[in-house]
Amino acid sequence: MLRQHYGSEVKVPGGGGPSAFRAGVTNAGPGNPQVKDLLITGPNYWSGAGICAWVGVTVDTSRAINLQNVSAHGLDTGYYGGGILTGNCFASGCFNNGAHATGLASFGFGDSGFFGCQGGGLMVNQNGFMTAAASWVCCNAQQGVAAGDNSEFTFHTSTAVGNGIDAVAGILSLTMLLDCSVGSWSPASGVLGAYGELLVKNN
Repeated sequence: MLRQHYGSEVKVPGGGGPSAFRAGVTNAGPGNPQVKDLLITGPNYWSGAGICAWVGVTVDTSRAINLQNVSAHGLDTGYYGGGILTGNCFASGCFNNGAHATGLASFGFGDSGFFGCQGGGLMVNQNGFMTAAASWVCCNAQQGVAAGDNSEFTFHTSTAVGNGIDAVAGILSLTMLLDCSVGSWSPASGVLGAYGELLVKNN
């Protein structure tokens, strides 16, 4: 179904096991390249890696990339890294997370969707920041949106429903749900948890 909507496709091959890191697109140099109208597909099975080995787009610390109408399907993780990633993106059928920002990363999504992943939809940890606006995070097996390990997630004018749990704030982290439709969340809104976690929901 996705192939009908894209003229170009990048295939990330399987094989090599959990230590064989492979990405469909990466920024290996300076600047802020823009990638548009691209489908990135994986082998449609899990690599066995704890976090991810096969990803659609990766961006390293001190690098940046801008995505417009990019879809990732059948990978470990759709979008991963520690740099700056922005755009409108889609991820489906991933075996870990739709997107995972880590290690001082800053990810921003608008008009994006993350569906049917075996892990979670959107995850930020290790001093990272993520925001999503006018987006949908639905039917992922574990968390919909989550922040952990001293990170921050701002989710606004968006929807997270049908996930294992729709929104989570983890250790020393803040998750803000602003003008959103969210089915379930933890901890309770406005209550500081025992490990410094705070979730704020304004409606």
